[in-house]
Amino acid sequence: MAQRLVADSSVALKWWLDDEQFVDEARLILNKIIAKVVELVVPELWLYEITNGINIAVKRDRITKELGQEFIEELQSIKITQIPIISYLQTIYEEAQIYKYAVYDISYMVIAEIVHIPLITGDEKFFNTVKGNKPFVKYLSDLERIF
Repeated sequence: MAQRLVADSSVALKWWLDDEQFVDEARLILNKIIAKVVELVVPELWLYEITNGINIAVKRDRITKELGQEFIEELQSIKITQIPIISYLQTIYEEAQIYKYAVYDISYMVIAEIVHIPLITGDEKFFNTVKGNKPFVKYLSDLERIF
């Protein structure tokens, strides 16, 4: 059985954006997903966030439009388990109020907590905000402790 985890958009965008920090660690996760060693579980908004991140990278000339299209095709080929967030909106909202963070960031944390699996994030500020109360949230640089 594959290890299950949540990887937020800050991790997934590193699969394609070479100018990011911890690209190798992020790509290790992608390779494990492709090899079916890891099952990626994400809130349903994940695809929108990744697509938007790629779009912004094109707008900021970090990548070409054509490369962005290639990345979208690759994204569509990745097997993911999407969790609808409709049933968890109240919890997501409450946690967003507690941590003073955006709902979309908190949705990853809530899904990971409900499913009882780790959340891997590449967002150091978010990690530092929640790590004291949410030990299942892991920072991407600490990947060796997860696998």
